[in-house]
Amino acid sequence: MVASRLGLWGSGLTNPELADLLQQTQKTLEAAKIPKARRDEILLPIKQRIAYNYWETAYRNLDAIYAHQYITNPANQNELKREEDELFKLNQDERQTLDNNPSAMPRSIDPLLSVINQSKVFKPPPDLLQELNDINDDLRFFVASDEDRLRRKIDLEKAYPWPSPVQ
Repeated sequence: MVASRLGLWGSGLTNPELADLLQQTQKTLEAAKIPKARRDEILLPIKQRIAYNYWETAYRNLDAIYAHQYITNPANQNELKREEDELFKLNQDERQTLDNNPSAMPRSIDPLLSVINQSKVFKPPPDLLQELNDINDDLRFFVASDEDRLRRKIDLEKAYPWPSPVQ
């Protein structure tokens, strides 16, 4: 049942639920005297899922915001479309990296942030930048903690709901 909720489709476990699962599994493996290298191998999919949840939250919200900007800002559609395509390519590249490297995981959302920070036509509101920086800080904290602790125990889907592209 847990394995089915670790996938990319449907309602998966939240990061706090995944972190709890990670800690419980870690304790169980340590108690069973499983060597560290094998423990790390067993725990890697959970760690990857947590890290990818941060990336995906940032990407999907940026994508929806760009779609909204594209609809409401006809004068800048070409540039907005180019930037949205750049975000899409970054997301595709991240997924391909994860598919091709079994131990890979996102380490920050800096590539996504650079697109909006360098935008010539979209000036993100301060609250959006704060949300993205918070997500980035969460991901960096998780990576810096050797992928076993969360900075904030929040459900990303509730804290950062996917905006409608036609708000």
